[in-house]
Amino acid sequence: MQEYYHFILGYLGPILVWQKSHPSKEIAIRDCGPMQPWIDLLLDPDMVQQHNPGAMLHLVAQGQHPTVFLKGFDNPDYFDRKKLKKFRDIVLNRFPDLGQAPSDTTVIDRSVSGEFNHSAAAEIPASGSAVRSTPNLAGAVSAFKSQHNFRLVDSSLLVPLEQLAIFANTRILIGQHGAGLTNMLWMRPGGTVIEILPPLEPWVSPIFERLATTLGHKHVAVPQLGNHSDVNVIALTQAIRNAQEEHSRA
Repeated sequence: MQEYYHFILGYLGPILVWQKSHPSKEIAIRDCGPMQPWIDLLLDPDMVQQHNPGAMLHLVAQGQHPTVFLKGFDNPDYFDRKKLKKFRDIVLNRFPDLGQAPSDTTVIDRSVSGEFNHSAAAEIPASGSAVRSTPNLAGAVSAFKSQHNFRLVDSSLLVPLEQLAIFANTRILIGQHGAGLTNMLWMRPGGTVIEILPPLEPWVSPIFERLATTLGHKHVAVPQLGNHSDVNVIALTQAIRNAQEEHSRA
């Protein structure tokens, strides 16, 4: 639950959808470490108690309170379009001023490795650029920087409301395979996701292609030789230009 993909799709989404159907229910949930800002933004503190993982396990094992087991939305073998849409709508409808700016092209550059993941409290000891990186990404997209509404960001450094504001206005999303691509959830259907794809296990590599298809986005893969290799500049820039031309004609 401390990793963005599983937290957003496997934890926060199911809770918000369940709460929508049970608005008067007080709940207790486990602490999610670095994802706490999302809890603060989207869950009513008067209706939610948070406990550390051990305490939550103790509460469930005791059976003193009703327990609800929610199925996550993060199973890559089956993404539920209706539930993901409902989750997206619940979040974005709380911030009606988001998504009103012109469509953007956003590039996610995994530039840092989160400090939390190097601490004793981390359930997974590595994240961000320590796991995968694209050393030449900023240079590869430098030709596009002067374009209106073109952004280069590290989504892990953005507070939740900034992430929502940026990705709700994004039509073309570019990034290396990783949790940041989960932000395609906030995009309007009909976008394009360009994924820089290093060699991965067969069950891992199609995750974001399947998610993009489920959400109604076009998916384009740009191969990468290794987890920390440079991306082919020609292939990446051509994919971006193609996507921009397609959207300009739409």
